[in-house]
Amino acid sequence: MTSLISLALAFQACVTSDPSPTAKPDVAVSEDVGVEPDVVSPIDVVEVPSLDIPYPLLELPDGATAPWPGGVVHGALLKVAHVIDGDTLYLEVAEGSAVRLRIVGIDAPECIKRRVTSSWMECDPANTDFSGDGEPFGVESWQALKALIDADPVVRIACNMVDGFCDRDHFDRYLGWLITSGPLDASVHLASNGLALTYTAFPVPNMNVYCAAEDEAIAAKRGLWSEGFDAAFAGFNPSTRTWYSSRNSRCQAAQKQ
Repeated sequence: MTSLISLALAFQACVTSDPSPTAKPDVAVSEDVGVEPDVVSPIDVVEVPSLDIPYPLLELPDGATAPWPGGVVHGALLKVAHVIDGDTLYLEVAEGSAVRLRIVGIDAPECIKRRVTSSWMECDPANTDFSGDGEPFGVESWQALKALIDADPVVRIACNMVDGFCDRDHFDRYLGWLITSGPLDASVHLASNGLALTYTAFPVPNMNVYCAAEDEAIAAKRGLWSEGFDAAFAGFNPSTRTWYSSRNSRCQAAQKQ
């Protein structure tokens, strides 16, 4: 582990007092496990114990704070190694090594996964089975996030810090905001295009921004809202329907803060 620490890129991060969201695990893997050559990567996944990789904290450069939640003054520039779905990806933290990041603020529709390496999975565009956890527009959400990353794989990350380390969920994934070149908050981009829900079950300091972006998509009938609210809600899996039933009251409370 010492060698990993010495090779790790500087992970400049943020400090907030708000609780961290607990993200959902990856859902079912498709029976189609064929590997496409253009998505195979030599990078190995680093499954490290919680709070095991210390990164020095450095302030963002002048003018770089606008996309972040209030009070966030730290961040990291890291390269995205692989996009799993619309809200989860791998970050390259050292040459040949990567860790998972669960993007906060949103919850992308679930997709059925296919395996592309011995360690990595991603949405399977050929599988549209919505009888279980899979949901409509899960693949489209993944494709939209991939398009952002393909345009510029180096992104800025910020995260809630716990005892000097980037916080993780109980699936051992880092939890953080993701800002692509522009700058563009990936959570705002996906929510405003109807490709992600505001994750009100696990609020973040700037949740009102994501609520507003989602409201815009609902009104314009974009993405998963294209057939109207009722049709979209009917397409949610049982887990999503449960937490989303409190969405409006939580968004209204966030907008008053």
